[in-house]
Amino acid sequence: MDQEANFKLEKIPWPDWLPNSIRLTLNSIDGDEDLLRARCNEPHTYKFVSGIQSQKLNDLLQSIQKRSDHPITPYDISLHVYGWNVPYQRLSAFFYSNEVILVKILNGVRFGLYTENFIIALSCVRGLIEHIAYLNNAVKRIKSLMDENISLNFSDKWEKLALEIDNIYHATKINWESVLKNKYDCLNKKDIKYMESSSQPNREVKGSICGPIDILNEEVSGTRILYEVLCEFLHPNVGTIWSVANTTGYETNRYGVKFQTRELSIGKSNNINIMKLDGGLFSIIENTLLTLSKLLKYRTSVFDETEQIKKEVLSLIQLIVRDNVGVYKNIFQRNDECPCGSGVKVKQCCGR
Repeated sequence: MDQEANFKLEKIPWPDWLPNSIRLTLNSIDGDEDLLRARCNEPHTYKFVSGIQSQKLNDLLQSIQKRSDHPITPYDISLHVYGWNVPYQRLSAFFYSNEVILVKILNGVRFGLYTENFIIALSCVRGLIEHIAYLNNAVKRIKSLMDENISLNFSDKWEKLALEIDNIYHATKINWESVLKNKYDCLNKKDIKYMESSSQPNREVKGSICGPIDILNEEVSGTRILYEVLCEFLHPNVGTIWSVANTTGYETNRYGVKFQTRELSIGKSNNINIMKLDGGLFSIIENTLLTLSKLLKYRTSVFDETEQIKKEVLSLIQLIVRDNVGVYKNIFQRNDECPCGSGVKVKQCCGR
C-alpha cells in the first residue's frame, strides 16, 4: 500500500532541455508543489450524514418533535445533531480535494514536458487554471457571505452559509440521473441538461468558468490571457500539428522555391529541434511556466484563508452541537467521535 501511495505521488523531473533562463521559475514551482504534496501526502476521510439538506435541519427537528405516532428516538437525535457538520465536512473535502487534484495535474504537466508531448502539458495547465479559479471564487463567496451576515441570528446565518457551501460542493450543469442511467447514444443535449430533483443534492451552476478566471486574473495578472491562448492552442489545428511533429525544417527545390517540412509521426516527437526553429512554441511554453509559477504562489497564499474559513464554520457548528451533546449525554458518550466534525473525541471537544 505504501509503495502504491509513493508511486502515485512520485514527482516527475523537469526535462533537461528546459533552458537555464527559467530555472528560477521551475524552482519556485517545485517549492510550492512540495507544500501541496506535504499537505495531501496522507489520505483524509470525510464522513457526513447522507441525503440531508443542512440548511433545513431546524425544519427536520420540528417535524420530529411534532410527530405523534412515536416518541423521539436516539436515531432521530443522532441524525439531527450529526447533520449540522455536513457543510463543514463537504467544505473540508472540497478544499482538500483541490490540493490533491493540483498535485496530480502538476505531474501531468511534468510528464508532458518530460516526454515532449506538449499537448498533454498545456492541457493540464488549462485544467489547473480552472481548478484554482473555482477554489478562489468559492473562498471569496464564502468570506463575503460570512462578512455580510455577521449580524444575523444563528438560524438565518447558518441557512445562508449551508446553502452556499452546498452550491459550491454540488454545482453542475449536468443531469447526472439521466447520464448514469442511459447509454449516451440514446441521449441528446436536452436530456442531460440540469434538472432539479428531490432525489439528487446537485445544484445548477451559474455562468461559466470564465467568470471565476476573470476574478483570479485580478490576483494573478496574465491568467485570462494564458487561458485564452491555451484554449486556442489546444484546438484541433494548431496544437495537433505541433504535438505530433517529429522534425521540422526547410527545403528549396532547384528553382528556388522554399518549402517548410514537418515530419508527423506517432512516435516520440523531436520537439526540441522544433522549438529551436519555432520561437512561437517556446514563447508559449515559457509564458505558461511563468504564469503557472505565479498561480501556485497565489494558491499557497489561499491555504491560510481556507483554514480560517474552516475554523469559523466549525465554530458556528459547535455553538449548536455543544448544547445537544450536553443534553443527550447518553447518546453522545465521552469517548465517541464528536458530532461537530472536529475529528476528536466528545470529551476533548463539545463535551468538555
